Amino acid sequence: MTEVDRTRYALSAEDNDRIFHEEIVPLFLAPATAQRDPVAVFLGGQTGAGKSRTSDLLHAALQERGTPVVVDLDQLKPFHPRYAELMRQDDSTAGAYTSIDGRAWMAKLMAHAAAARVDVLMESAMRGPSEFLEPVQLYHEAGYRVGVAILAVPAAQSRLGVLDRYWTQVEQDGSGRVINTEIHDGSYRGVLDCADAIDRGTTVDTVTVIRRGNIVVYQNTRAVDGGWAVAPGARAAVEAERHRPWTAEEREEFAATFTRLRHAMGPQWQTELDRIQALRDSAAARAARVFDPTSWILTTPVRRIGGPATGTGEEQRPPRSPDQEQRRGRGVGR
Repeated sequence: MTEVDRTRYALSAEDNDRIFHEEIVPLFLAPATAQRDPVAVFLGGQTGAGKSRTSDLLHAALQERGTPVVVDLDQLKPFHPRYAELMRQDDSTAGAYTSIDGRAWMAKLMAHAAAARVDVLMESAMRGPSEFLEPVQLYHEAGYRVGVAILAVPAAQSRLGVLDRYWTQVEQDGSGRVINTEIHDGSYRGVLDCADAIDRGTTVDTVTVIRRGNIVVYQNTRAVDGGWAVAPGARAAVEAERHRPWTAEEREEFAATFTRLRHAMGPQWQTELDRIQALRDSAAARAARVFDPTSWILTTPVRRIGGPATGTGEEQRPPRSPDQEQRRGRGVGR
């Protein structure tokens, strides 16, 4: 992505505030249901991890309690008056040009939601404190019960997910949301940092690590004394899930998406697809080494009884008892 001056199209403080109160509040805050015991649910995962499906599930659960507020930067940027124009001009820079105002609206929406004591669902790429740790602290201090769901997804899958989402948007709308590799990789690392902070911290009440397809691989919650009910292991669960062997379904889905994009996307995208394939090959090789169920057999020294030992050509016999050794020394039995 081209380096841009993010302040170039930034709105004045007055215009930013006016749009927030006149356009965003009526759509996001006005319909929300105030709660005596509000909850804030954070859905974390690197860009391209596939948060939409899990977000729908969490949103449906929150709607059983009333209408929640959804805090999502991607839903707020389009309120910028020039967003559509910027997308038409260059979809690789429009997000950066509108990020200052989008983040300002996101901060205001979080604060207003907390003050109104409404349930909140927030998606986070977990790239830094402002995207996860600070919002979690905000709702914890406001007396919310805070839950976090983390999508644990290998880098090859999420990098391909970024391209797939972009190309789908291009085919449907003529332009799409581009996420550069540095942002993806920063959030990929940030997920582990945030999971580690959850393990060590006290602001999150429940944490769940999820595989694509909404399969729970780890869950922990606070005990009565405020500590974790079981030994904290969110970070370890994310790492283990990222590096496990892929299922047959995952391999097939990846191959089908990769092949489709390889043929559909232009020459400028082929290098990124090559890198994604290299990531996939590297992950497959690493998983084969780590999870080879026969490795312990093959690395155990071979010392046969009644036959030659590997690499020596010598016959290996059972060890003699002391009595046998004494008799052997006197020549008994020879």
